[in-house]
Amino acid sequence: MRLVQIPDEAIRDTAAAVFAQPVYNRTTLLDRLLGWLAEVFEALLVRLGPGRTPSWLFWALILLTGALVLAVVGRALYGARFWPGGVASMLPGGSPVRMSEDAWRVARELAARGDFTAAAHALYAALLGRIARQGEVELHESKTVGDYIRDLRARSSARLPGFREFARTYETVIYGLGTCDRDRYERLHGMAQRVVQTGG
Repeated sequence: MRLVQIPDEAIRDTAAAVFAQPVYNRTTLLDRLLGWLAEVFEALLVRLGPGRTPSWLFWALILLTGALVLAVVGRALYGARFWPGGVASMLPGGSPVRMSEDAWRVARELAARGDFTAAAHALYAALLGRIARQGEVELHESKTVGDYIRDLRARSSARLPGFREFARTYETVIYGLGTCDRDRYERLHGMAQRVVQTGG
């Protein structure tokens, strides 16, 4: 039996034709965007290699890239620490408030001590914990307020309007003003109680 040598070009053309079919080409828009960004970044690094640009510009771009990476990581860590998820809020002293009934107690204690900002975080954790136990949201530390609102909308929850109002006020107080006073905390507490007690 005589073996026939298949030319390399024919093999490449056949493989390219097979993998060009739609069934093998399932890249998402995000995949394409990330690929394009990687190519742009690679081309930039090739052009900015040592000796091709002024050294101050090269190092300035390296420092800027490092600062951006640190900002992204820092934001993620901040979100994990202060945005309730699996372990809700890290309060002064580093004690986590877990999303259970003790979050309501911790919120009351912090408010009684005058730490209304930490109390607002605990209150948010308590509210999410209560809603999650009733099966209306699924908690995850990467979720944002918008994600929880979408969860409630998908379940056609009667709590959606009240939770949305609470969330809007909470975000304004914590992430807009950066602090919470007694009046704002009392307002948040009243809204949270209405969401829990009346389901809306």
